[in-house]
Amino acid sequence: MDYEHSVGLAVIGSVVNSYTVKEQVHELLQHLQHIPGYTDFSMEGISKLVHIVFMRATNELYAIMKNNGLCQLILGGYCPLQERIRIFKHSVDSDGTMAPTHAEILVTDGIDFFGSPDALTAARKAYARIGNNRPLHVVRDVVKDPAITSVDGGLQYGEFAYQDFKVYGVEDFIINADGSVVDILFTLRGLHLYKGEFQRDEEGFHIAHTFKQPFESEIKAAFDAFLAKTDRS
Repeated sequence: MDYEHSVGLAVIGSVVNSYTVKEQVHELLQHLQHIPGYTDFSMEGISKLVHIVFMRATNELYAIMKNNGLCQLILGGYCPLQERIRIFKHSVDSDGTMAPTHAEILVTDGIDFFGSPDALTAARKAYARIGNNRPLHVVRDVVKDPAITSVDGGLQYGEFAYQDFKVYGVEDFIINADGSVVDILFTLRGLHLYKGEFQRDEEGFHIAHTFKQPFESEIKAAFDAFLAKTDRS
């Protein structure tokens, strides 16, 4: 294996398509080899290989599921040739032509949003209000908007640590309708760990993971408000 870095994959759209592409890409990258001086051993060259997998899965699923089988794939990873992180977007036109798109994005510092038109509009409005340094606050704002029915679920987060992509859990919180209880949620890939069937017992396993805490100040404020309310009563 010539490529020994962890890439990041983000998918918008069909869950079936995303898992199909993810599994196939993972298998290919485990066995990636190249011929020095001949193979385009750059992140762009790797992305072109991934695009072949993406288009094959997309065409097969579109024949069965039509637009419900479409997705956009964001692929990021360390480029051995340019010695930096590069990110590429894979998609197709959903107008029936299935014209493929494969392009590098985020070539300069900035932020980008993907998703349905209503979610994009909401995300851009939230971003203008919240700012660049709190992207998870922007995502949560869209998820919690009852008018946006195309976005739901727990928060997910990943980032590049040196040359590899790493997935982290996200510490989130909810307040009961009466405001009496603050519930802390440890979300990881859509699961709420340490709750319900994942709650640890004396003989069970403990799932150890690293969690980001973007809402730590809000959680503290909610607890303080609850304690103050309790003291007054």
